[in-house]
Amino acid sequence: MPAVTDFVLRGTLRGRPPQEPLLQLVADDGRPLVQLSGALVAGAAGLRAELQYDWPHPRNDRPLVLEWPLPAAAGPLEFVLRGAAATVDAVLCGVLVDQEWPVGGLPLATDPLRLLPAAAACLHRVTFQPGATPPAPWPTPAPLRNYWRPPGHNVGVYDIMPFCDGERFHLFYLYDRRAHRSKWGLGAHQWAHAVTADLRTWEHLPLAVGLDDPAEGSICTGSAIRVDAELWAFYAVRAVDGSPARLTWARSLDGRSFAKATVGLTLQPPYEPSSARDPVVLRLADGRWHMLVTTSLLDPPLPGRGGCLAHLSSADLEHWAQHPPFLVPGHGDQPECPDWFAWGGRWYLIHSHHGVARYRLADHPEGPWRRPRVDTFDGPQLRVLKTAAFGARRIGVGWLPDQHGRFGGQMVFRELHAAADGELTTSFVPELRPACGPPAGAAPELLAGQLEHLPDGWRLTGAATVAAADLGPLPPAGRLQVELTLAAAAGLLLRCGSRAGGGWELRLDPRRGTVGWRWPLASSLSYADATALEGVDLAGRVRLDLYLVDDLLDLCVNSCRTLAVRCPAEVSGDRLALLAHDGPVVVHSLRVAPVLTGEV
Repeated sequence: MPAVTDFVLRGTLRGRPPQEPLLQLVADDGRPLVQLSGALVAGAAGLRAELQYDWPHPRNDRPLVLEWPLPAAAGPLEFVLRGAAATVDAVLCGVLVDQEWPVGGLPLATDPLRLLPAAAACLHRVTFQPGATPPAPWPTPAPLRNYWRPPGHNVGVYDIMPFCDGERFHLFYLYDRRAHRSKWGLGAHQWAHAVTADLRTWEHLPLAVGLDDPAEGSICTGSAIRVDAELWAFYAVRAVDGSPARLTWARSLDGRSFAKATVGLTLQPPYEPSSARDPVVLRLADGRWHMLVTTSLLDPPLPGRGGCLAHLSSADLEHWAQHPPFLVPGHGDQPECPDWFAWGGRWYLIHSHHGVARYRLADHPEGPWRRPRVDTFDGPQLRVLKTAAFGARRIGVGWLPDQHGRFGGQMVFRELHAAADGELTTSFVPELRPACGPPAGAAPELLAGQLEHLPDGWRLTGAATVAAADLGPLPPAGRLQVELTLAAAAGLLLRCGSRAGGGWELRLDPRRGTVGWRWPLASSLSYADATALEGVDLAGRVRLDLYLVDDLLDLCVNSCRTLAVRCPAEVSGDRLALLAHDGPVVVHSLRVAPVLTGEV
């Protein structure tokens, strides 16, 4: 039999499978090319398939792995392993639960199915059939809100590309499995798509740009534009053979289904072509279309500092001329995922370094660019923020990785605001706030120091020591709103135990102008850039608005600075406390409300 790409392996599972091999599909010489085993999947019982394709490439040094997480409920479960030229799917009870993207085929024997002894107790009606079958439906996604991620096993949101067509706000985003490790580490990202007219009610649409050719290793980040009645999506394709990345596009007349172009371009010297990606396109006053592309110079002025934005232009969006570099920041990495737009009479350029989005502003579309006092939008854990207009507003979207900092995570939305001098700040998007129950105040219980009640609140003061007050229980998912005045450093201790033990501290230091999360018993000089904001104005009354959703903590300070982080897994208390470190802190108001179940 020639190497198989299209096939269906189907069976019924009764009971929990043992953690050992259950069946194999073998080659003529008896080598297992597909093996199905019982396994622990996400800490519970599941199935695992390992497939060894015949792709003759050094990357193919391990099998592709797909998994079926099994529900806790007992009963017969139909599982399917469905192969096609560009995809292989794991299906459970008719719904897609995992997916991989192969290259090559499976040189199976004429009669390849081998049931192993462990299968007798748990597998029934197992069949194997070469040939094509329709794909299974994807799981139904929950309504899209702040902190959303796609449903399913090993799935996350990667770079997000918002776009407004004048009427609807589109979210194109990279659909990620396995934290960028699918398809032998090539990523295998695809453009997923959702759309809204009001930022409240969203429609999930089919994949905008998918992987339908085995030669495609990943559909990379890009941007969308409107050209007359069409939407154009520009992106780079990472090739499986390591050849230079191809910059190309897909077009849509209805804003739902996109047709890929059969042409494209690759960068030429002085640019390095293999890493070219993240194109952003817009039309300038000269009537031409201009494209910025992330790449590097082949011969930079300083070794290791050649990461740049290449500059191209076109009259027809298909034939592009190269120009000298648009920007060479001089860092040790490349300026990724650029965003380039006019707003309020100024021009803005956003680019990310090590995932952190930074911006520059100018009076003209090509600069000169100047650095603002604070050039970031959030803390470093919020990755690759990109923006789009929404009427006169500007909405940004980034993603927050998991506890381990791996690729792919949850969406986080931000509203941008421009000051009179053009500098940008961020706040929560009103339409996307999680719904909460009625708020309740807190009655402080003094643990150390002195507590004084005031007409508009209360004051906590230490006498040559740290003062502390227990503020009561904190819901696992909740919203905390605090208004306070600081004389010196103070801290809110979240998820602590009794008598302010343990927890994680939000330290506010007006002398440093910093707000950040830290371990409460760490050195007084301890400061974690990954969980802090700098240049924060903490004079006068300070307003804190904080959402706690599972391990995600999302903070807004004075409606103009935001900070999204992951709370360490070992922080597990259920109380809230206040600490006054070097002087008094006055609490004017404090409200705690539960986030309603199902609203995140």
